[in-house]
Amino acid sequence: MRFNAAPASHPPCQPAASDAAGGAAAGPQLAEAQSHYSASPPAKSEKAAKASVVDVLDRASMAGQKRPLEEGPVAAPEPGEQATTKHKRTPSASVNLRDVGAGAGHKANLKEGALFRASQILSADEMRRYGMRTILDLRRMDRPCKKAASNVHEARMRRLGTIISKGPDLIYPEKGKLYATRGHPKPCVPCQRHLEESIGFRAEAVMHADLIPTFVGLRIFAAMPQRVRMQAIVAAFRGKGASSVMAPAVANPLYMGYKVLYKTMLEDSKRGIATALRVFAEAENYPILIHCIHGKDRTGIVVMLLLLLCGVKREAIVEDYMMSEKVLKQSRMHNELDLDVYLTADDVIAATRDTMEATLDYLDHKYGDIDHYCRECGMEPWELSRIRVNLLEQTHPHDQELAAEGKKDALAPLKKMLEPMLSPGPGIKRQSQAMEAPAPKGGQEVTAH
Repeated sequence: MRFNAAPASHPPCQPAASDAAGGAAAGPQLAEAQSHYSASPPAKSEKAAKASVVDVLDRASMAGQKRPLEEGPVAAPEPGEQATTKHKRTPSASVNLRDVGAGAGHKANLKEGALFRASQILSADEMRRYGMRTILDLRRMDRPCKKAASNVHEARMRRLGTIISKGPDLIYPEKGKLYATRGHPKPCVPCQRHLEESIGFRAEAVMHADLIPTFVGLRIFAAMPQRVRMQAIVAAFRGKGASSVMAPAVANPLYMGYKVLYKTMLEDSKRGIATALRVFAEAENYPILIHCIHGKDRTGIVVMLLLLLCGVKREAIVEDYMMSEKVLKQSRMHNELDLDVYLTADDVIAATRDTMEATLDYLDHKYGDIDHYCRECGMEPWELSRIRVNLLEQTHPHDQELAAEGKKDALAPLKKMLEPMLSPGPGIKRQSQAMEAPAPKGGQEVTAH
């Protein structure tokens, strides 16, 4: 789901509305807040608005700006309108880029130079300096990426899992599906090519994990007051991008706030979270760079889960999360935060202690420990052990054994289920054995019974 009107020409992946462009219905304050707002008249007739609402909702999580790494001029705003985009330039330095393992205060035996986090503003020089092999993009895939051959297999397996499970994919839990039909990362060739054309750096693999699926975006749009919804639709029709309205609204605790957003992603985006975590279970993917738009919200959730899996202390996780706000504000002060104006507002780039502590409390109270939550997402114990082995300098012997054992064949359960249907019947087996038997001496013929 995307709010902004589709540009005439766009790169393979467009950024989402913001790291906050998704989530569940707002908290109890929403009902009270809605009473203070009345519907604003739309720019077009109500009939025309309803006819276009499907297209608008289909773009709910996409920002109205061009990709920051894309070259080309930005369209001038209409007379009397305030510009919501800035000219995009090729960055000389990455924004909010840091080595998570080398972060101050972790002291959890994390490997340095393995896990990096950043915003969507990347520099080719720094990518080469750190030897990045895999880039995990948490922004929503656009149509060219979904149609890529490397992503077709996942879509087919997902449909197969839906048929086998005999239930809607959104209802049937991930852990109850066959392993092969769960969320698995796939290289995205269009994004790999676009990254090389944009900044001159070719990663060995660019992968996606959608932490804001379509129905989550629908929920946040429906949760907004009517006035906000109409303003977002009008902004989308005018080509400015509804994210200029939705991003500040999502960051506002009166409507939703990041506490509600993070809880929603943890509950409703388990497939995307498992897809992201599986990237870190493969040793050949390292070093890995994970990013979204700001490198704060969706990236912060995945990094938080990785640090919990590695046994990092709670205070260190909170400090790592809060560091993003400090870095983003410094980049904005030095005119390095080359994003649209509404994506640089204080409320949008906020990363407070209270937000992360509330998220950690939610996981503790509902799931007890991180392993239990990851199992609910469809992760296997051997995958969690592999993540620890790949990110920690020293691991428990039990994790080493599980990581070494692994899964011999991810399609084994599916093959076992289909084996009776694919195996030949008894008559065919006897005829096959007779044909393979050596010819008898004396030129006698052999008749298959």
